[in-house]
Amino acid sequence: MMNVLSSVNRMMTSPLVCSQFSTVTKKQIKNLPIYDVRFITEENIDNFNFSEQDKHYCVYKFENYKKLEIPNYVNEMSFIKCNFTKDKGKELCNSLENGKGLLLWSITAPVNKGDDLNYFWKYLLKKKQNICGFELNKYKMDESEMKTFSKFIGNNSTKQMIVLGNVDLSKNGFENFMFNVEKSKKCLSILGFSFTNLNCEEGYLIGESLKKMSNFYLLDLTGNDNLGKSMENIFLGLRKVKDSIVG
Repeated sequence: MMNVLSSVNRMMTSPLVCSQFSTVTKKQIKNLPIYDVRFITEENIDNFNFSEQDKHYCVYKFENYKKLEIPNYVNEMSFIKCNFTKDKGKELCNSLENGKGLLLWSITAPVNKGDDLNYFWKYLLKKKQNICGFELNKYKMDESEMKTFSKFIGNNSTKQMIVLGNVDLSKNGFENFMFNVEKSKKCLSILGFSFTNLNCEEGYLIGESLKKMSNFYLLDLTGNDNLGKSMENIFLGLRKVKDSIVG
């Protein structure tokens, strides 16, 4: 199993998984300090070759998933401003059949109003793949999709990182979501809810879940101004976890 904390630290210092990356242009990409990240675009896919030396790939403004064949040695993939309509989602899932080594996922700012990751969550549930880290940015989720997403989060107990940034969550499914988060209580170290407009009731549920964690490290609540008195319960939960950090 990869060291998620070291991977997250590297990704945090790269523009790759930051929410502001969704505004980056193709011209700017050429000048970014990407480190060990390689970009896959519509323009380079025909001549693109995966390499065992490169573990992290970013798929940018992409929709031709039939051409995307992911080898099993790839550990980390990010999808930025890609097409996730239902038909394209099916194509993506087919291209993932060989990507059994994927441990860390990031999806940022799908571009179409018709985008629906529900098919993608169902695919990951069916595959029962042990994904140890997942990040989702700039996405709106209805109650039905929230239910499927929650099942995906809870489908194995090995997740070490769950990060949601600027995600519009269905309020009716948050309790069920946290119930599934708790299934990773023995190994979850990073939990993020930046700019997700959490309320006091949801903050209380987060605090209750934190009390059950045994290996927790970092909680990100940036941009949530309506937590109110639930912060008391959140801090109570963090006190039960040694060396935890709240941001």
